[in-house]
Amino acid sequence: MAAISTQSATSSSSISSSTPQGKYNVFLSFREKVQAWRNALREVANLKGWHVQDRPESQIIQSIVGELWHKLSYAFSEYTENLVGIISRAEKLKSCLDLGSNNVRMVGIWGMRGIGKTTLARVVFCMVSNKFEDKFEGCCFLANVRGVCKKDGLVRLQQQLILQILNENMVVEDVNEGVFVIKNKLRHKKILLVLDDVDQLNQLNKLVGDHIWFGLGSRVIITTRDKHLLQTHGVDEIYEANGLAHAESLHLLSLKALKKDYSPEDYLELSRDFVYYANDFSLAIEILGSFFLVEVSINGKVH
Repeated sequence: MAAISTQSATSSSSISSSTPQGKYNVFLSFREKVQAWRNALREVANLKGWHVQDRPESQIIQSIVGELWHKLSYAFSEYTENLVGIISRAEKLKSCLDLGSNNVRMVGIWGMRGIGKTTLARVVFCMVSNKFEDKFEGCCFLANVRGVCKKDGLVRLQQQLILQILNENMVVEDVNEGVFVIKNKLRHKKILLVLDDVDQLNQLNKLVGDHIWFGLGSRVIITTRDKHLLQTHGVDEIYEANGLAHAESLHLLSLKALKKDYSPEDYLELSRDFVYYANDFSLAIEILGSFFLVEVSINGKVH
């Protein structure tokens, strides 16, 4: 009976689509789709477009890329999931920034490799740029300054800074020209800028040489392993990035190795050994956690 019922339903459906009523229903469905297309085209037609008549195609493409970067670079949500202990540290760094002040302020994040300086800077960048988006005229996160400078030079970093903040793909001939452009283009703009992994004073001199380079209320965050570099440059405050607390280290290891908030009792002693070996360094714990692949047999034994 079920098979007959299914066949009958199929036949009925097939017949209905060929009847006048069925054809009318198909027509209505198609008309609704056409109307939706018309509405979409009307909406697109009312959007502000790009004037391309007097500009080379390459410049148009670069402008579009720059606009997209400007919209997206700080539009992503605060990503704190699985970042153990990050909220309290981010709040402390935000207090160092003194966002209520109208002064230009430079804050350094100093600490050993793998301690979490870059992660902290990214989280605070997300939090501040999202919350204060209408107050900053431009936001820029220059990642891996050490590596980019070594590979492509300071001019590349200057161009990235100009592109992200001003949405202008300027051709900078040399470092001195880049300094001139940054000083003159940004001196009246309130910006949020992060320089990640700086290892040479010259990088700071040519990218954020002085407070007067930027408009009132601007904030500059610098991450580095070299505390003396920050002191020499004259930053307003230095935030020392410390390792995780013991409980935080155990929590992080459990998340990375076991996908759980806390280690089961059977693995607790082993987890403590891993954490002790990692010396509460978040990067070391994450690396160890990736190798800490625990397989539990039917009897609950670890292989």
